[in-house]
Amino acid sequence: GSRVACIDEYVGANGTSPQVIPPALYTFDFVSPRWSPDLAGLSLAAAAVSLIVTVFYWLRHTFR
Repeated sequence: GSRVACIDEYVGANGTSPQVIPPALYTFDFVSPRWSPDLAGLSLAAAAVSLIVTVFYWLRHTFR
């Protein structure tokens, strides 16, 4: 279309240079926590407690 031709003419007349984007705008340092009190963290804690209780009761009834 005519719009593409207009843009091509503008770029040809004025020239362009690539813009350098500083890495600080798109990179970051992040250390995830070992545990967080969200749904996943609470589910893991509940599973761990359940496993410990199950093993405890199994050992208690096995070695009576």
